Amino acid sequence: MKNNILIFIGMVFLANSVWAVDISIKKINEVDHKAKYLIDFSYPYINGQKEFNKYVSRFVSSKIDKFKKDIKEWEKDSKEAEKIGLSSPDALNGLLVPCKIMNKEPNAISVYFLCEYDYKVGAHPRHMVYALNYDLTKNKPISITDVIENDPKVVEKVIDYSVKELGKQSRANGLDVDAEWVRNGVGKSLKNFSEFNIVKDGVIINFDEYKVSPYSEGPRQVLLPFSLLKK
Repeated sequence: MKNNILIFIGMVFLANSVWAVDISIKKINEVDHKAKYLIDFSYPYINGQKEFNKYVSRFVSSKIDKFKKDIKEWEKDSKEAEKIGLSSPDALNGLLVPCKIMNKEPNAISVYFLCEYDYKVGAHPRHMVYALNYDLTKNKPISITDVIENDPKVVEKVIDYSVKELGKQSRANGLDVDAEWVRNGVGKSLKNFSEFNIVKDGVIINFDEYKVSPYSEGPRQVLLPFSLLKK
């Protein structure tokens, strides 16, 4: 069954399309000076794909709602920051989210979102990566266990590869590698592989800043070749 899923994914994302997906990028732009926030959120819209568009809409709404909730919860801290000069009364909390289509085919799509949360109470912006992979024929999201065979030997192979690649990337940039930090961030299961993008060369695993390395290195990625994902 798993091999059939992997074959399907390969066909969906590797084959040349005979017809194009009618996709556009839409935006939510919202500024509220009273509530002190700015939102600039980009997301994909596919003409004729009602279920996909509803799925994306729920995703976008959940992130915006959480952002607004955080602002209200930290309102007292924001006012204290203004009093001691750490933040301007005119400053706005920001949610800036560009999106990138990593792969699009008639049967499936993979989307990358880089969410920047810039709160008045924060020392610097915080970034979180989210990824959507969606089967347009079955009208459902593709999960990491649809892509990576959940077999102990396969999982171990994928984890070891990820740890080595992350270390190699840091060393190539002249940076020190905290092996324990990397190993703990990657984890011992597929739990920390939930934000992924299927591309033509394999599967990109996204790690948020601080997950496997310091903030200064930003969000990290590892490309897993398809050959690693099954026995």
